[in-house]
Amino acid sequence: MDISKKGLQDDMSAEVMNLLTLKSSGILWLQASDEANKSAFIDTIEGGSVPLEHAGFRLPEELLVVKYHIEPNIHPSWFADHVKDDLSSKIGVSAGQKPLPYARTEMTRAPDPQQEMIRTLEEWQRIANHFRGQSPILICLDGLENISRPEDGHWNIADFIPAPGDLPEGIFFVMTSKPKKELPSWLSEQLTAQLPGVDERSYKTNGSEQLAPRDNPTAAPSITPKKKLSTPRPKGP
Repeated sequence: MDISKKGLQDDMSAEVMNLLTLKSSGILWLQASDEANKSAFIDTIEGGSVPLEHAGFRLPEELLVVKYHIEPNIHPSWFADHVKDDLSSKIGVSAGQKPLPYARTEMTRAPDPQQEMIRTLEEWQRIANHFRGQSPILICLDGLENISRPEDGHWNIADFIPAPGDLPEGIFFVMTSKPKKELPSWLSEQLTAQLPGVDERSYKTNGSEQLAPRDNPTAAPSITPKKKLSTPRPKGP
């Protein structure tokens, strides 16, 4: 069924809401052509809402959102530092302080980049819980197709994306890219092998419109009402 860009935004919004309300952690991979305006969609999420305000749906207030628009030839350390910088600033502001200090480490030299990213997010979540109470974290990665192929022996940004089954409770990722068949073959193969069980949603282009893959082509997006995310609150910073 042909749907308008607004209809596509609603559909992607519903998928994000279901990720955050039906799962304790997870990764949603949205795939669509450039006409879907995925970057603007990610910007809206960072602003604290999804384009479904007419239906009364908003992201949980306690959610910490970090977005990263991937550009070609970006070094993985820039992504790692951006995640820490953004979390430091947002947690500090919410605590009535300046951005919280942290020790810069060379994540790109870690023997296991996926586990290093998990360790970093767990630490920042623990700090956020201390200052803000329950604080799930959503990392938005926009433009996976721009990830550059690394030189031998070096990591790329994709290496730092944890497998869905390894994510701690309260940690979520939303990723966007062009359709998988349009990605470089090495990147498509890496993400497929590295992220077993990832929740993929692909939207096919039909002229200037998008086709949403539904079992029932006349059905509206499936949206589950928000429920409280349960992330244990640690005792100290």
